[in-house]
Amino acid sequence: MQRITKELIYMGARRRNKIEFLVRALSSVKAERDNANKLNDQDHIRDVKVKSNIIHEKPGNIENVKVVEHKRFEDSSVLFHNVEDKGLIILNRPKSLNVLNTVMCGRMINILKEWESSKKLVIIKGSGDRAFCCGGDLNIMKSVQPENATLPGIFFNTAYKLYHLVGTYKIPIVAFMNNITMGGGAGISIHNKYRVVTERSIFAMPEATIGFFPDGGCTYVFPRLQGQLGLFLGLTGYRLKGIDIIYSGIATHYILAERLQDLEQELLSCDSMNIDEILEKYRANTDGLEFSLAPYMDKINTYFSADSVEEIIGRLQNDGSEWSRKIIKTLEKMSPASLKITHRALREGKELRFDDCIKMEYRLARSLINTYSDFYEGFKIIIEEKGRTPNWQQKSLREVTPDDVLKRFVSLSPELELKLEDKS
Repeated sequence: MQRITKELIYMGARRRNKIEFLVRALSSVKAERDNANKLNDQDHIRDVKVKSNIIHEKPGNIENVKVVEHKRFEDSSVLFHNVEDKGLIILNRPKSLNVLNTVMCGRMINILKEWESSKKLVIIKGSGDRAFCCGGDLNIMKSVQPENATLPGIFFNTAYKLYHLVGTYKIPIVAFMNNITMGGGAGISIHNKYRVVTERSIFAMPEATIGFFPDGGCTYVFPRLQGQLGLFLGLTGYRLKGIDIIYSGIATHYILAERLQDLEQELLSCDSMNIDEILEKYRANTDGLEFSLAPYMDKINTYFSADSVEEIIGRLQNDGSEWSRKIIKTLEKMSPASLKITHRALREGKELRFDDCIKMEYRLARSLINTYSDFYEGFKIIIEEKGRTPNWQQKSLREVTPDDVLKRFVSLSPELELKLEDKS
């Protein structure tokens, strides 16, 4: 820290407050320094790079901050293996359920871009026996307020660029979605050509429980699932397990967990033209395994086709069944604002291209961290005050006005919009 600070002073930056901000930001990033380093700055600094202990800065915005691995720190949070013309990526934070931080996302972007022109296949998996990836690291929100939300802003900027890269990748990616996949884990898996799940897999997007919304490109994928299933999943955070993830359309191959290691080895040694044949070879027998939501799909399609969250709940209330009562009870635990934001985002996403969905999600994320929103309350009940009943800003859906929702979707100024690589 002292060494970097001295170098900042040596650079003779024109404005002292810029240096002071960078020093404060470097202090707050200690939570991620066990993985590597990440430099940040305010919205008036464009291009920050850390390389060979030198910091370069140009006027601009955080949307163009580039994450460059620092040579001085060893980083084992994500591992990369070259296997001839194949690549293997291992998310390696098993104690933290392989949650993503800014450095991990930045490193994956760098390596995936390199591999896109040199490899024929990439496999992504998580280490440990608990999760593929349980989302983004919420520790990034510690000590953050809307007026100094630079670190989470950089995380979302980097993560959403990673999701877009994965979703537009020119060579096949196989995601081993074994165990838990949530949040950012969806962003690096559900857009891939091959999505492998096992009997131990769990998939959910419960972001409305923390005052957020289903991101990771789910605003593109969920509206394209059968009927109103995507909206149901996005609003309720319902957990799909094992074969359910196949029947929902989110995953492509169901394989027994005990065979994943053999599958990995065969894929890494195969001719790239044989990927489909190999996956078929390992596909498990699913006879007798039924979709747990099958008995309720007619209700889901009818009730969740409503034009508002209030009307959805009204239809569930009129149904009066035990299942409907459970769904209502679940929805009542969610942030009212998040429910309405999610409803609109998934409806709009149905008409948008993939890259436009990612940009919309970025606007929403920036809006929720740059103002006092339920996301700050959601963070507290997950990380700092576990078990406490959330105190949402609006206590009911009725209190969330159309303007409260609309303001979250307003376009950013051109220099602040997410810049995505055009791969057309």
